[in-house]
Amino acid sequence: MPRVAVMTDSNSGITQLDGKNMGVGVMPMPFTIDGKIYYEDISLSREEFFQMMADDKNILSSQPAPADLLEMWDKALEKYRQALRQRDIKQDNDVKLKTKNSRSYVECTINDGKNQLLQISMYAPNAEQASVVKNVFYNNTDVIYQAVVALMTGDKKTALNIIAAADFSREDFI
Repeated sequence: MPRVAVMTDSNSGITQLDGKNMGVGVMPMPFTIDGKIYYEDISLSREEFFQMMADDKNILSSQPAPADLLEMWDKALEKYRQALRQRDIKQDNDVKLKTKNSRSYVECTINDGKNQLLQISMYAPNAEQASVVKNVFYNNTDVIYQAVVALMTGDKKTALNIIAAADFSREDFI
């Protein structure tokens, strides 16, 4: 996991798409053209910019607003924090994909750093579904643990509320 975030502004010549592909944050430079604010490579392409220059439009450039820079830095920090949380979850918890007699099994273990809290072994119809179980487990360990504890203690209502309130995203299943 990288410990350095690279950020630049669009004056670097790096487009938003190139920045995304390279893992570089690109702050779009603001331009005011005939009184309307545009952001380079967001609401104004380079071709449009050069055409407006050729059309002799009144163009003013500025630096990004400090609040926009802070927002960009906060997003980069949050991305790093999420990566750290995922690393910690994967270190504390474990999922093993096993095959026995041509069948796929998933063994999920939840630890709190010192103690094993829960271990679940389950059959999965195929390796693809076993992989989905693994991803859902890693991305929702707390939800799974809380729901299982509620079920095992006979509190069906709480278990259903925990599951209903869970915010599963598409990435959980990939």
